[in-house]
Order: sequence, then structure tokens, then C-alpha cells
Amino acid sequence: MKKRIISALYLSKMNRSQKVTQGTATHDDAVDASAFFPASAEKTARLNALKEATTGLAAADAATASGSHESYAQADTAELQFDTELRNMSYYVQTIADADPVNAEEIILAAALKIKKSSSKMKPPMPVDDVSVKVTGLGNAVKMHIFSDNPRSTHFEIQMTTTPNDENSWDSIADITARKYLVQDLVNGVRYYFRVRAINSMGRSIYSDIVSSSRIKNKATRCAIEFKVKSELFKHRFTDFKKKLKRFA
Repeated sequence: MKKRIISALYLSKMNRSQKVTQGTATHDDAVDASAFFPASAEKTARLNALKEATTGLAAADAATASGSHESYAQADTAELQFDTELRNMSYYVQTIADADPVNAEEIILAAALKIKKSSSKMKPPMPVDDVSVKVTGLGNAVKMHIFSDNPRSTHFEIQMTTTPNDENSWDSIADITARKYLVQDLVNGVRYYFRVRAINSMGRSIYSDIVSSSRIKNKATRCAIEFKVKSELFKHRFTDFKKKLKRFA
């Protein structure tokens, strides 16, 4: 992480006297730290401009003791000039620090400037939301429909078991990005249980509520049973109808 210099926010919290102190320290320390700030035309220009602005601010601030409106106006102008030159000096130091990240902190401190601290209160990662799932039996298969309102959910883990109370029995059967999934080749007569959790780069959600399929039945067998029942019902009604006809014969 790059070390950043506090400039605008730092200046906004300083009065004129404090700014004069800061400007003097930055100028003098930067002159002495020749190892980090070697002689150059840019260095000379930045230091001279900062020294002139600092001297001008000190004089203008002292002149406000007269209480005249003109002195306060001149002090405001001198302060704006100082702020500009200290920011220019900060940019110069920041450029050198960025070019030498290993010594960046030492370079910034060598110019009596302050480093922006990393926030101690890190924002918590955006959690993935809770998910829900609906299953529909389709013969020897189950169609799953996953519901998740969080667009940050990048994929979903599906688990299945036949003994939901045994945590060790849950098996991960799929890791998908789609919201629909078809579980195939299930065994007739067995009740299956499913749960899903959403996953993204920040972590995993809790598992959804457990849902279960009806006991898987063979479609053909079920149809045959239903047909037989209907046939028997028709046969019974037809026989009863024939008996009623005989009464009117």
C-alpha cells in the first residue's frame, strides 16, 4: 500500500501560526535530507517558493495585530499562497516517495510531512445473502430453482443427503452459476433432502433451509396404478348402471 501525504485536510485544521511552523520545518528538514532530496532545479524552486510563502504568511499574520480590515485581507491572501506552495512541496515529496516505496515513509517524514494512516476500522466484507431453494419432483429427477436477491452471489453450492440430521452425510453434488439445476438418476422410493449456499469472493452464506423431494416414484408405475383405479371405478359404475336399467325393464 502506498504511503500518502496528508495535505488539504491537514491544512484545513491548522491556524496561520501553525502553518508557519509547518512551512519552516518542511523547508529546513528537506534541505538537510539531501540523501532523499538531491540537488535539482525542481528542489530549489520548491524550497524557495515555500520559504517565501512561509515568510510572507508570518509577516501578514503579525500585521493582523493592528486589527485593520486591510491586514486581514492581506493575511488571507498570504495564507492561500502558503497553502498552494505547501501542497506543491507535498506533491514533489510524494513523487519521490512513490519512486522508492521501500523508503517511502522515511522520505515523507524527512520533509516533516504527515502520512495518511490506514483506517483501523476496515469495512466488513459484503456478505453473500441467504438463499432459498424450491424443488420439484420429475420422475427419477428433481428440478431445483435457487432464489437469491444479491447480485454479488457468483455461484452456488448444492448439497444432498437422505439423512438430514447427520451433518456428515451431506454431499456436495454441484457448484453452479445458474439459478436452476436438474438432479438426475435418483433412486425410486427414496426421499432426498437438499440445501444450498451462495458464494462470492467475500465468503459463503449460511445454508438455505432444508427442502425435500417426495419419495421418488417411477412415473410409468404411477400412471399404471392411476389407470387401474380409474378403470375399476368405471367398471363399478357401469355395473351399477346396468342394475338400475333392469329395474325399469
